[in-house]
Amino acid sequence: MKTTELGLNREASDYATALNQMFRTNFGEPRRSGAYYFPFVLGRRDLTTITAESLVASRFDGGIIEALRPHSGVIAAGAQVITGLKRHGNYVVPRIDNAPMLTWIDDVGPGVPTGDPDFDQCVIKPYTLCANINISRLLIKGASVADSIAAALSGEVQREMLAEVDRVAIAGTGVGQPLGILNDPDVYRTSAGGLGGDPDHVLLTDLEDAIGSVYVGNDLTWFVNAATRRKIRRTPVDPGIDPLWRGRNELLGYTAAVTEHIPGDGEKPNPGSPGSPIQNLSSIVLGDFSRATVAIWGAPAFEVLFNPYGENALSGKAQLSVFLHVGIGLRRKEAFVTCRDVITEL
Repeated sequence: MKTTELGLNREASDYATALNQMFRTNFGEPRRSGAYYFPFVLGRRDLTTITAESLVASRFDGGIIEALRPHSGVIAAGAQVITGLKRHGNYVVPRIDNAPMLTWIDDVGPGVPTGDPDFDQCVIKPYTLCANINISRLLIKGASVADSIAAALSGEVQREMLAEVDRVAIAGTGVGQPLGILNDPDVYRTSAGGLGGDPDHVLLTDLEDAIGSVYVGNDLTWFVNAATRRKIRRTPVDPGIDPLWRGRNELLGYTAAVTEHIPGDGEKPNPGSPGSPIQNLSSIVLGDFSRATVAIWGAPAFEVLFNPYGENALSGKAQLSVFLHVGIGLRRKEAFVTCRDVITEL
């Protein structure tokens, strides 16, 4: 699709054409016929009027990472973001699987023993996230296709797609979507008790100890849902111990993030009543999120396909499809610990 067909003025048209050509030169043609690259920064500019001139970016300041950060708790917690991957295959990160051999020596001591490091790989597989939006033809006539696309990407569509990336980073099933921390069998999981348990001082310090005994790294971050936060706030502590959840969203001295991407509908068998499982159990994640990677394939852009002749054309609507190719991986799985049977009922 030519930029002149998008209703752009000459300045914006030249700008968009140059960016689109740069993306095609560096990353190849979009995989879908009729699609084109829409720069991420254009989708996040301030929209003040519905005019062709407003397409020109008023915030061309930075990178996809800063644009993602406000919409993603995982990225805000320090996850690494890699963009512009060119080949639509797995992204492989080599890593050392064992610690180096350390020895104190002196001038007359024996030779220094050596150890060969073991290497394995963090393999990140790409998945495609798609959002379909119907746009009123009246809106297109009143503005332009480009303005309609820009408004969609800078608004709810962008937020929803990035929120979904955040959700799968935490709780993805690995089936048709990335595998999340909570469902990764190699991430250490502890239990709050045979019947579940409250998020009290004992459980939280057990989680802290579980990760501290095998990993030393950067600052840790808690991820909980709102129900767990409420329960923690109302959980009494022993005299002389600081409140578990402080006013600045800190839990045991670590930053605490609250998101409904942490599930609260877990179940586990009830030994006393086999036909009535314990329900509505919440999860907790504690980890060093700088050891997580969010990989994005293609140019630093959403891939956009505009179809004015879709199934809703007769009802006065055109269809806009937005694609994001993304994968998620943990470079150090011992940097995370989870609990999936927390009781949040008061």
